[in-house]
Amino acid sequence: MKAVDGIEFEVGHGEVFGLIGESGCGKSVTAQAIMRIVPKPGEIVSGRILLSDDGTGREAIDIAGLEDHNPVLRDVRGGGISMIFQEPMTTFSPVHTVGNQIMEAMREH
Repeated sequence: MKAVDGIEFEVGHGEVFGLIGESGCGKSVTAQAIMRIVPKPGEIVSGRILLSDDGTGREAIDIAGLEDHNPVLRDVRGGGISMIFQEPMTTFSPVHTVGNQIMEAMREH
């Protein structure tokens, strides 16, 4: 079954993009695909996810074409693109301060 098919959009450097729509229309799957975190057995079957002009001066990167453990993919996540998950109870740990969790993400990237 295709969860998302034929989506295309462009976000310019410095722009913020919000994806909205009805429940079940593919918002989360689209964002997960861009971040390359689609839960199994889901997969990106075809297409390209191009990231260009991320401030590094490097050429466009096809995120969909990168291997799972490619260090470039780690640099892109949180550095070039990020995702705010829908469910606030799973986004932050309730036993750690928000500040510490944000600092940890910044240290990692």
